[in-house]
Amino acid sequence: MFLDFNIKKDNVEETAKKFKLLGNPKHLKILLELEEKSLPLGEIHEKIYEKDIYQHRGSTYKALEKLVSAGIVQKNYGQETKKFYYAIE
Repeated sequence: MFLDFNIKKDNVEETAKKFKLLGNPKHLKILLELEEKSLPLGEIHEKIYEKDIYQHRGSTYKALEKLVSAGIVQKNYGQETKKFYYAIE
């Protein structure tokens, strides 16, 4: 996986927030699950649960939403499936 960061004087705080989130091994493991394709919360949690990363679906959701708010992960709604999908930006 390759993540690109453009650090400038006016985005130092935002970039530091991203690096802080990426300092959490659990967040990195979630990103690795999203490396190949976008997935809905249920599938992500299933994979994370199997690897004993997060036991509760709510914890997986909170971690994903933190990654979304930092602009590392993108959240889109699938009209056909009526589910939200998460993907690496």
